[in-house]
Amino acid sequence: LISSQELTNTFINLKEFSSKMSDSADNDFTPPEGFADISGDGGVYKKVLTEGVGEVTPSVEDSVFVHYTGTLFGGDRDGEKFDSSRDRNEPFSFKLGAGQVIKGWDEAVKTMRQGEVCDIVLRSDYAYGKSGSGAKIPPNAALKFNIELIRWEGEDVSEAKDKGVIKHWLRKGEGYQKPGIGAMVTVNLVGKHEGREFDSRTGVSFEVGLADEAGLPQGVDFAVRSMTKGEKASFSVSETYAQAQNVPANAAVVYELELTDFEKMKESWELNEEEKVAQAELLKAKGTEYFKKSKMRPALTYYNRVVDFLKWDSGFEDKPEELRQQRVALLLAARLNLSLVHFKLGDHRQCIEEADEAIKLNADAAKAYFRRGQARMATHDYDEAREDFEKVAQLEPGNQAAAQQIALAKQRIIEEKNRQKKTFYGMFDKFAQHDSAAQKSASKPAAAAVADNGEGGDKPAPTEA
Repeated sequence: LISSQELTNTFINLKEFSSKMSDSADNDFTPPEGFADISGDGGVYKKVLTEGVGEVTPSVEDSVFVHYTGTLFGGDRDGEKFDSSRDRNEPFSFKLGAGQVIKGWDEAVKTMRQGEVCDIVLRSDYAYGKSGSGAKIPPNAALKFNIELIRWEGEDVSEAKDKGVIKHWLRKGEGYQKPGIGAMVTVNLVGKHEGREFDSRTGVSFEVGLADEAGLPQGVDFAVRSMTKGEKASFSVSETYAQAQNVPANAAVVYELELTDFEKMKESWELNEEEKVAQAELLKAKGTEYFKKSKMRPALTYYNRVVDFLKWDSGFEDKPEELRQQRVALLLAARLNLSLVHFKLGDHRQCIEEADEAIKLNADAAKAYFRRGQARMATHDYDEAREDFEKVAQLEPGNQAAAQQIALAKQRIIEEKNRQKKTFYGMFDKFAQHDSAAQKSASKPAAAAVADNGEGGDKPAPTEA
């Protein structure tokens, strides 16, 4: 007799054996002739049908765009189509290496070049495994795909998301932390323009936000903010973000960067209110230091950091009055300085926005009205500019600069009205000339009718003429 325990053990062993047999049901599948094992373990086979162009292949995190047709491989349903992007006439896109598609796709597509067409055969553990996918793909099914790699795009890491700095991942880094503004980073770098190397350095250290101090363009600044320690990546930098002393003028370039180390600056949420005010003081001083050197971009970076540290007042509500006043004074100074820097950079819209924020903090901030007035003059909003300068004169009766700007704004208003009058009268003259020409044109048929009635003289023609 078999004991209940022995029976249970036998059942468990049979279940494990059955599971193993099920899991390995297609492990011994034989791919068609001419296919190469690209996974190294017999799980993914590939055959190139149409060679791609160039030598570059997509990197992890790139967005790839493909056309494909999927069929079952082997068994009674061999060759049965279960899906096709071509049938939908719409390319399929996914982020490579991000787990958005089956494992075999990530393995295969990363080996393809642009325009390449290939067939791949996937063992079930590189496809949908023992669970399958609905009625179309049974459990443990091997699959075959025909794939065309249309194109791929790297990650846009520019601040404005205008595709000015595109990232292509080369080697994964450690963890998830990335350096923010103010962090001290160390990188190894190679800069290339049209394949020619123009910069190659190791152990370059700089503060994020101040890459130009190391002779590097703003594009590199954006690039390192997207990296983790130990990561290596290539960045395509447009000419907009490639201006620096070591970079060819007005050129789009490529930087290969390796982030070897960084020391992260504390974030606002990591500090208490007293520490935030102290840190903001240091940041404001650094910003002013760069402003005095006419380095507007770094100054902008530091003044913005002051705002980041102090813009929320919820934590200050139960703090001493002196600390609350310090916060407001620092925040007001940062807003005023940002308004000034944006004006000098020609960003008048942002100048006005920062002045508005300063006025919210202090409705009697004469500098804010003056700066906003200057920006409105630059955008030809002369009436509003005059109002701003008049407010300055009201707050500071002896302000000669405000008086001069009021006079200038009034002059511009008159000039604008005269210009509009001239434009209006010009349009009126054109309409008058058009009406006159139309009247002359309308009178010609009547004259012809008089002549055609054969009676001449001033005798009127019949009305039907």
